[in-house]
Amino acid sequence: MYDKKRNSQIISDVIKEFDKGHKCLVISSRKEHCEILFKILKEKVKGVSVVTGDYSRKVVQERINIFSRKRIPQIMVATFDLIGEGFDVPDIDRAFLALPLRSDARIKQLIGRIQRPSPGKKDAILFDYVDSGVGVLVNQFKGRKQCRYRSYMDLGINVRNI
Repeated sequence: MYDKKRNSQIISDVIKEFDKGHKCLVISSRKEHCEILFKILKEKVKGVSVVTGDYSRKVVQERINIFSRKRIPQIMVATFDLIGEGFDVPDIDRAFLALPLRSDARIKQLIGRIQRPSPGKKDAILFDYVDSGVGVLVNQFKGRKQCRYRSYMDLGINVRNI
């Protein structure tokens, strides 16, 4: 969360995809991390919003409604808990997993969110950042038990190292 190099990589990837005209969803499990990423992004591009549990339901719903209605490139930074039930924005075509998730169900839910068909949508890409120098984080991605890599394989997702 406080790793400046990691956050810079995420920000760079998000802006690159945003500049290509994509609708981007940046996910973190931590509210504070969402706010950090949001503050950096809003200094660099327009069309960025944030939703976390720190905002009222009304504000969250208003921001999600605006994000879902506009067809122009946009970025939403959100905690995973706020993009669960009722979050329906089929034109999202880029998602960025800013902090690792271990839950198979949550990974599959996120993939389902970005794979929904939408007019003009050509593809959907999930950016999953694996800190290869940190053993526990590598295991969360490609360990023996429940892991994100297995979830991707179960869904027939093509995984590429960049």
